[in-house]
Amino acid sequence: MATISKKILPGGYWLGALLLVLLLTAIYQKSEFQDTESHARMIEGIGRLKTLNAELDERLLESRFGLSSNYDALVSGEKVFSSYSRDMYRDLGDEEKMVLADAWQGLRENLARKRGAIENFKSENAVLKNSTKYFPIAVKQALLGLEAVPDTEGVRKQIVDLVQTTLYLNQGWKGEPQARAKLLLDELEKKASNLPFEIGESTMSLIMHGRFIILYRSTVDDLIETVRKMEMLSHIESIEQTYLAFHKRQQTLSDIFHVGIFTLSTLLIMLVIYALSSTLSD
Repeated sequence: MATISKKILPGGYWLGALLLVLLLTAIYQKSEFQDTESHARMIEGIGRLKTLNAELDERLLESRFGLSSNYDALVSGEKVFSSYSRDMYRDLGDEEKMVLADAWQGLRENLARKRGAIENFKSENAVLKNSTKYFPIAVKQALLGLEAVPDTEGVRKQIVDLVQTTLYLNQGWKGEPQARAKLLLDELEKKASNLPFEIGESTMSLIMHGRFIILYRSTVDDLIETVRKMEMLSHIESIEQTYLAFHKRQQTLSDIFHVGIFTLSTLLIMLVIYALSSTLSD
């Protein structure tokens, strides 16, 4: 019986060693949750989203202050951001997609609202740009015509005052300049009916464009503020923080698994040595 036990015992150690090898293989696979290159791409991608978002806001302000002749850069910036964020999410692993699903959905929804607000801005700003373009033409025509009409010095002064006030409005001033512009327009409209037809017509034209500038400048500025309050950056940072928390948890698990691998590897080596010594001793 003792002889049989001695023969069975080394075999039991070899079986234990085999089970440890299988367990080590499973733990090793769990420990390699994400390679360094994949993590670096994710961090780089988040940084790229922040840059694209900043560029989009910059294009919006350029359009607001007339620094861009068209909306191509603004539209292109929105499309590039949308495409990049969509491709970035598509390339995530299944586990990352599950963890980041809510944060990414928030980014997509906010981007859709921002896209709609940008379209509204483009529509309203087109009217504003048109009136801003034709307002000085109407002013010039009215002032030239009024020079030949006696007793119109007061009207001419009001038009010049209106031009100056409108310049303040175009720089984003509100409050007193806006109220002053409305008052001047109302007074000019009353006097226009007493002017010669052609001069009265050009005066009414500048009044119309002046009212459009007041109305649409306020509307456009409100839209700009609305778009800027649609904080894309906060959603991007939410994605970043969620991902980093996920990565930290996975890294902690990986470290635990690595400790387990070391411990089991040590036990495996001891079993193999013991099994070999038992076999050789027989």
